[in-house]
Amino acid sequence: MSLKMTAALLLLQLSGFFRSGSTGNVLVWPMEYSHWLNLRTVLDELVKKGHEVTVLKPSASLSYETDDTSVIEFETYPTSYSMADVEKLFMESIRKQINEMPKKSFWRYFLMLQKIVWLYSDYFESLCKDVVFNKKLMAKLQTSSFDVILAD
Repeated sequence: MSLKMTAALLLLQLSGFFRSGSTGNVLVWPMEYSHWLNLRTVLDELVKKGHEVTVLKPSASLSYETDDTSVIEFETYPTSYSMADVEKLFMESIRKQINEMPKKSFWRYFLMLQKIVWLYSDYFESLCKDVVFNKKLMAKLQTSSFDVILAD
C-alpha cells in the first residue's frame, strides 16, 4: 500500500475521534404538557453539546419545571390567562373526560370532546397572541440573534 493511501486511511480513522460542527443559539417555544415534557430531553442534549437554549414560558403554566441548576434559560412572558384559569381549564377537561364522557352516547361523547378541543385551541391561540403582540418581548427576541427556532 502506498504512503499516500496509508496516510489517507489514518486520517479517516482519526477523524472519527474529533467532532465537527458548531454550536448555536436556540429559541424554543413549546406548548404545554407533553410537548414540553418530551422536548426537555432533547434540550438537555443540546445544552450538553454546547448550544445556548432559551425557552419561552408563559407566566401561567402547569407543566414547566424550572430550577436554578438548569443551564437552560427561560424567558417568561405575561399571559392573558391566570394560573387559576389554567388550572380550571385543565381540571375541568380531566373531570369531563373521566366522569362524564364515558357515560355519553357515541355522538354526545364526540360533541363533548369537540368542545374540550375548542377550549384548548382558544387557550393556545391566546398564548400565541400573548407572545406575538408583546412588542417588548419581540424586540428582545429579535436582538438575541437566534440561529434557529424550535416550536412544538
